[in-house]
Amino acid sequence: MSNHLAIATVTKVLGKLLSGNPVLPSNDNAVTNLRPGDPQIPELALNIYLYQVTPNTALRNEDLPTRGSDGRVVRRPQAALDLFYLLTFFGAEEDLEPQRMLADAIRVLHDQPILTRENIIAAVTAQDAPTWLGESDLAEQVELVKFTLVPLDLEELSKLWSVFFETKYTLSVVYKASVVLIESDRPEKSTLPVLTRDVTVLPYSVVPLPTLESVQPPKKQPRAALSDTLTITGHHLDGETVKVILENRHQDVRHEFDIDNEDYTAETIKVVLSEAWDDSSGTPVAPEDWAVGVYTVWAEVKLQGEASARITNALSMLLAPRITIAFGSETLILTVGCSPKVRSGPYVVDPEDQEDVDLGGIRQRVSLLLGDREIPAHFDEWTDHLVFDLAELNPGEYYVRLRVDGVDSLFIDYEETPPKFIETFKVTIE
Repeated sequence: MSNHLAIATVTKVLGKLLSGNPVLPSNDNAVTNLRPGDPQIPELALNIYLYQVTPNTALRNEDLPTRGSDGRVVRRPQAALDLFYLLTFFGAEEDLEPQRMLADAIRVLHDQPILTRENIIAAVTAQDAPTWLGESDLAEQVELVKFTLVPLDLEELSKLWSVFFETKYTLSVVYKASVVLIESDRPEKSTLPVLTRDVTVLPYSVVPLPTLESVQPPKKQPRAALSDTLTITGHHLDGETVKVILENRHQDVRHEFDIDNEDYTAETIKVVLSEAWDDSSGTPVAPEDWAVGVYTVWAEVKLQGEASARITNALSMLLAPRITIAFGSETLILTVGCSPKVRSGPYVVDPEDQEDVDLGGIRQRVSLLLGDREIPAHFDEWTDHLVFDLAELNPGEYYVRLRVDGVDSLFIDYEETPPKFIETFKVTIE
């Protein structure tokens, strides 16, 4: 790496290399570093002018990141730069002095295209070197600076010289110096050396943290329904207490299950998606605290002796509507019962006091699918019964499924080989 004097040092060393041109007079003013067109340039001279600096594309991101999460410098930033020099040759045109100087300069840089450390040290320690040059550390840079001739066509050369306003064109050539690495002088974070090395080999290949790998509905179904028992697999799932959380943020639904000891092991957790029951009839009732849709599933495992539980990663699960159907073959009216209830919006009307009760959630998109036909459902309140008129359907047999927010009810038996449609959900229109 180099300090802030690196660019100026490259310019000075380049001038030192080209000062031995046989056409130039043997004085200190023969090689200049002035802007082309400057009246101080002698009539016979070689002018070296740095006109452009660009980031080096290969090394510009070499040192990222340079700071830690707390903002402290962990590694000194560096700027990788390419330098572009315009070499201009002044002299008597009738004696071809500019051309002779040009040819010798190209010879020197082609013969010695790299700035060696010896070249830099010689230029820095020369008796006529400016005082500031002695503080340069370009010679310590790992990457050596290399000069490359840049071919410019007439249009590019014209654009370059148009930058120097009202300056007449003079025979010139462009060289690129690459790469110059300028390092920050900001102090970096220093760490203590390692006193001893202790390598521990764990007897297992997995991270010893509770982790979920899959959520499996029963009977090989791709979706779960209320009253199903989920099988959650993973590793390190056993602890003093285990809790499973299912959350549907879209409908503002959240359920927490405290798992009994007999329902979990280190690799599996069993969760029953309970639904409400009518105590008088002993039949299930569509609950209002569940909603069809996508649920996020995770577990909280508390180990003995630890103050807080360890939280697993999260997986997704689809909760499908569980349906029953009643079809009137004469009226062609199909009544579909579904659990949980479908939602008409964030409010539900209490039939006893006619007051709005805020239960959260948003209106669900519900439709009935029969073969390739889709019939939208019409409902104005949260309900577990939907009525559809099938009078416009052609005669035939149809398998019924209810789609709620893109999730279809279960109507295929995947335990059969091959899978079959469940006959319970078939209606016949004559």
